[in-house]
Amino acid sequence: MANLSTFLKTSLASALVVSSVAAVSQPAEAFIITGGGPFSNVVTFDDTGLGSVDGYSSGYASYSASPGTDGLVVQGTALGGDPAYRAPSGVTSQYLTVGSSSANRPNADVTINFSPTWLATSFGLLWGSIDSYNTISFFRGGSLLRSFNGTEVVAALNALGINAVVDGTNGTPNGDPRSTQYVKFFAEGSGEYFDQVVLASTQAAFESDNHSYEAIPTPALLPGLIGMGVAALRRKQEEASEENA
Repeated sequence: MANLSTFLKTSLASALVVSSVAAVSQPAEAFIITGGGPFSNVVTFDDTGLGSVDGYSSGYASYSASPGTDGLVVQGTALGGDPAYRAPSGVTSQYLTVGSSSANRPNADVTINFSPTWLATSFGLLWGSIDSYNTISFFRGGSLLRSFNGTEVVAALNALGINAVVDGTNGTPNGDPRSTQYVKFFAEGSGEYFDQVVLASTQAAFESDNHSYEAIPTPALLPGLIGMGVAALRRKQEEASEENA
């Protein structure tokens, strides 16, 4: 019964949060950037083959990318060619890389879409060799909420006392372990809950692994969610009455 109780509390709490999203029109607020570890829903890229990430999905997240170097699941490090990529520090398994070395392909991006019935409230990733030309952007309904480049992210981490560096700058060598960091983005308010994340890079490359997120049901799920919670509570009360009897 403890698990059922936890489920009910979580479901009803989510319903109340979503209700506020539906009822209140709020201006965009600031995203919060922190370090730390992954959230509970983790995408490792180890359950798919090497090659294009286009069409890959895990949990509520699905990935889309253009052909070529706009999003490849790779392993190890490959420098000097096209595509070129460097494994995030400490990563020996498969991971995602975005970006081309070719002057004919100066821009590359991968889009992460969340299930239409869910809104993401936070997103995290192990960002390898953070570069100034790497960008992460958050969208809701096709509208841009916020966008951050690697330099801005490193500055935010440094402000928290995390010793992060932009890869290969200010005297640091390429592949400096400090340029690999787990970065978490939180929507500070319901006005910035998002349904899409775009990873982009104008050069090779934007490498990342262990994507993770937290999500809540969209307003369309509210009636069913509340109905489930009420029915389950009624069952629990009936069972408790029978036990007491």
